[in-house]
Amino acid sequence: MLLNDEDVIKRFSYSGCKMLFFGLESFDQRYLDLINKGTKIENCINILKLCKKYNIKTSVSFIFNFPGETVDNLLVTEKEFYKNINLIDNCEFNFFTNIKNCKICEKDDKINYFVKSSPILKEKQIIVQRIIDFAKSNSKNLSFYLKSA
Repeated sequence: MLLNDEDVIKRFSYSGCKMLFFGLESFDQRYLDLINKGTKIENCINILKLCKKYNIKTSVSFIFNFPGETVDNLLVTEKEFYKNINLIDNCEFNFFTNIKNCKICEKDDKINYFVKSSPILKEKQIIVQRIIDFAKSNSKNLSFYLKSA
């Protein structure tokens, strides 16, 4: 991964880069593999650390209720979000809602993206609300947004 190189992040910083946006989606590697994200969590966390080291602000996006998401995926994201909050300057919380004729990507053998989106389960809502509440309680140093994806 190109950004997972200290020299690259250092060059970004020295050239005036002030913020980088990351569509992380989740802190759970199993979930990222399921949605074919193509990234490794350990690399993403390393990049966030490098950005902090070189004074580049970070903006991270998460998507909740994406097809295939489980309670366990959310629990991993919650734990890692708490652990890595000091590396995030801005975050965006998105809630996936599939609308009629919405084709976000080609159907593959892992998830049927074309099924009707399901309402977020109560147990998932509770976890997501804890994450949002935690972000709010850290809002002196963290700005955040809520929206439908």
